[in-house]
Amino acid sequence: MAVSVVISAASVKASTVKYMEVLEGRLRSCRCPLLARVWEADLEACRLLTQSLWLQEAGSSPHAEDKKQVDGTGEATWTAALAVHPRPHPEEEKTPWLVFHEGNTHSSPLPHCAGGHQKEESHIISAEVGEKCEAIGTRLLHLEDQLHRAIHSHDEAVFHILSISEVTLQKRV
Repeated sequence: MAVSVVISAASVKASTVKYMEVLEGRLRSCRCPLLARVWEADLEACRLLTQSLWLQEAGSSPHAEDKKQVDGTGEATWTAALAVHPRPHPEEEKTPWLVFHEGNTHSSPLPHCAGGHQKEESHIISAEVGEKCEAIGTRLLHLEDQLHRAIHSHDEAVFHILSISEVTLQKRV
């Protein structure tokens, strides 16, 4: 059963990485700021998912990509690297939200765990990831509301134009 969980987690991570690459490509070419903000939030959620999966692996056993390092005192510390790091975008390609977001959040460093502190730090980071996920969910709901309002106002504008066209056509007949 544990093997199937590991295989499933690896599959989810691989799919998430592919999806993140697609999102990053779409963000570079996106001309709609509202849609770009939704995709940015989705990309951030994917990053948190990969971090969460890493934390689950780190909690059960050291990951194959982890590097065991020895610090100056000789104590062993585990340094983990996420499979996907956010790719930096040139400044001209950044949306205002992305620039704001990068300036106001400090990405929490990956855990450097020594001895018995690993579980405690893992729980703290898990709680932080949970809080970030809740914030993303709230932000996505807000963006969804904005998108619905934009669609509705666009529909009203189209309806208004069609009704004007209909009146104009009736006057000509």
